[in-house]
Amino acid sequence: DLESLILPYLPYFSNCREFDSYIPLWAVVESATECNLPGVAKDFPSSWWRRNIPSIPHQDDVIAVGPFDFMRFYPVADWCERKIRCNYDENLSDIDMAPRWFE
Repeated sequence: DLESLILPYLPYFSNCREFDSYIPLWAVVESATECNLPGVAKDFPSSWWRRNIPSIPHQDDVIAVGPFDFMRFYPVADWCERKIRCNYDENLSDIDMAPRWFE
């Protein structure tokens, strides 16, 4: 019985800028040029400590975190906020023969 399936790409997304028919998950969350920290806001002020570190830290700066390491240092993870612009492949004004996934 097939109860679940792990896909290496984002399903139902196509015709997006910067991508072809498939959007690989790694390309979305590991892009050093496209991933950004959140903008300045109440929860993330300009003095937020995380702004001193790039959104995706250099691999030489990554340290494995053990279960008791919380007293030694504050762990830092990748942070990726980005926008991906896509267009519908389907003509939404036409009625399709079979119901589409979003209807």
